[in-house]
This record gives sequence, structure tokens and C-alpha cells, in this order.
Amino acid sequence: MNNSITITVNEKQEPVVSGRQLHEALEGR
Repeated sequence: MNNSITITVNEKQEPVVSGRQLHEALEGR
């Protein structure tokens, strides 16, 4: 699962968005 996040950050080049989405996914869901 962590690999997916890393790929998204590299492709989007926006760790802020990825980090926020990850936090919401873990705490939100």
C-alpha cells in the first residue's frame, strides 16, 4: 500500500496533497 502512495507523489509531484489524502483515508475511513 505504501508503494501506491509513493508512486502517486512522484507522478503528481505534490506530497502535500498525497499526505493529506492518506491521512483522510486512514482517519476518515
